[in-house]
Amino acid sequence: MDKLTWYDEDGRLYCRRGYEVALARLASYEATGMMPDEIVKMGMAYEDSKRYSGRLELKLMPYLNIGLSPDELKALMLASTGRCVAEIKAFGGVAIDRLCDLAEADKDGRVVVLPCKVGDTVYRLQYIEESPGRFIVGVVPIKFALIWLEEFGKTVFLTREEAEKALEAMEDGN
Repeated sequence: MDKLTWYDEDGRLYCRRGYEVALARLASYEATGMMPDEIVKMGMAYEDSKRYSGRLELKLMPYLNIGLSPDELKALMLASTGRCVAEIKAFGGVAIDRLCDLAEADKDGRVVVLPCKVGDTVYRLQYIEESPGRFIVGVVPIKFALIWLEEFGKTVFLTREEAEKALEAMEDGN
């Protein structure tokens, strides 16, 4: 912007475009109620905002060039995600449908995690006939079946050592 006024060597004030233009500009500055340094800061902030909006426009340009609204773009992203999930056949060798069924059953409280496989060797505390009519409690290996599930940790154990510790504790308690 051209300066409207200047001083000569003698300190006299001169106006380039006439006093009316200079007075109108001065009146518009005075109408803001701001000091000249505040107006300069405001001009700098305006320039900064122009630079920022330019950078923002550059970042947004790829999205604007697509020609889709934000909702349409989101729907497209969701559709492609769904297609990717549908293309997955299995996870760790288990079909996705089976995993969904298991998750639903777990949510319903219908899933039980067994301590071992059915048929694995476990150890049970049970009465052993030492002689006719005389019984003692001992540790006996058995094959795990679902009927032993409620006894796990009480009279049925994964290892012989756990069973023997439980037997000792039981004998100490008697």
